[in-house]
Amino acid sequence: MYTVEIEVDEGEYDLVRVSNGWNINTPVKFFNTKQEAEEEASKWATGKVVPYIRSFGDDERQRAKEKSIANGRW
Repeated sequence: MYTVEIEVDEGEYDLVRVSNGWNINTPVKFFNTKQEAEEEASKWATGKVVPYIRSFGDDERQRAKEKSIANGRW
């Protein structure tokens, strides 16, 4: 998964969001392919494609811990 980072002010960066006039609560716009993200990045003067890696939620983190314990790796 990819997203597009832009420089909104000098030294201040943000990810492109799903609608114009966004704020920090507006969902980030994601792309399944790098090519799709590159097309979006080309629309912005400072657009840069970046891979998006989401962090684990609490449930996922707990399941990973339990699996590690079960496998003797904790």
